[in-house]
Amino acid sequence: MEFTQEVRKATDPIYQKISKVMPEIEWSVHAPYIHKINKLKKEKNAVILAHNYQTPEIYHGVADFSADSLALAIEASKTSADIILMAGVHFMAETAKLMSPNKKVILPDMDAGCSLSSSITGKDVRLLKENTQASLLYLMLIRQQKLKLKQMFVVHLRTQLK
Repeated sequence: MEFTQEVRKATDPIYQKISKVMPEIEWSVHAPYIHKINKLKKEKNAVILAHNYQTPEIYHGVADFSADSLALAIEASKTSADIILMAGVHFMAETAKLMSPNKKVILPDMDAGCSLSSSITGKDVRLLKENTQASLLYLMLIRQQKLKLKQMFVVHLRTQLK
């Protein structure tokens, strides 16, 4: 894609946000894609929700909302867009679909995983449920099918301060 004057003009406000972390020569590569993605979002009535760890061109260039996984889930429930593109990992896209079941949810990288959610087993979750007083402070979606659980539930342990 070509870095034209039209692209430069349309993306310059975005570049101003990240110019301290991205050299102009690198921006000339990203800007045409950012311009095209932003146009497509309008045409398709789509929104991009991006996790905090995304690169600057995604975080500032195309994301409509950037935050942690809990805030992204909440935003997914509020959007009026027909399509939600989740720039994150599997459980974030799954949560977006749970929060907005009538929307199309897209995860661009099907290999995008979370080491934390991948490391927990069904046995671990059952033991936590049996042996602790878990409190619901933060949403962590445990993939029901992967863990072969009869029900889906949320676990977060809280340390009591004395």
